[in-house]
Amino acid sequence: MDRSCWKCGETATCVVGLYPTQPARTDQWPRAVDEESRAWAKDLLARSGFVRLAESIKPRWSSTVGARYLSNGCQHCDALQGDFPVEEEASELFREGGVEAFDTLVVAEVSSLVWQHVVHGERGQGGNLLM
Repeated sequence: MDRSCWKCGETATCVVGLYPTQPARTDQWPRAVDEESRAWAKDLLARSGFVRLAESIKPRWSSTVGARYLSNGCQHCDALQGDFPVEEEASELFREGGVEAFDTLVVAEVSSLVWQHVVHGERGQGGNLLM
């Protein structure tokens, strides 16, 4: 999802969701990203030639969270693009236009076991996704 960076005003691309090309009934919405899936997406992006975007996903300090976490960053000034405002914008975009409102960056073949682990966690506790 492209958004205006809060710090420099340039357009920053943020990885906000994963969606299967053949969704199950339970996959009505894209999966929002969490730290594990963001790391997975970073690797997929790098291997697919989106090196600059992949490099903008890295650990950053968040004063709001009070810790470092793997986050989206502006490709121009490296400012952290916080999860809360990014997720709010992504949710609004989804409400207005559905999955089609998002750009597809990468289409990758992923085994069902990997998808289930990243989406649903090791014990099915749920999780968020991306891309």
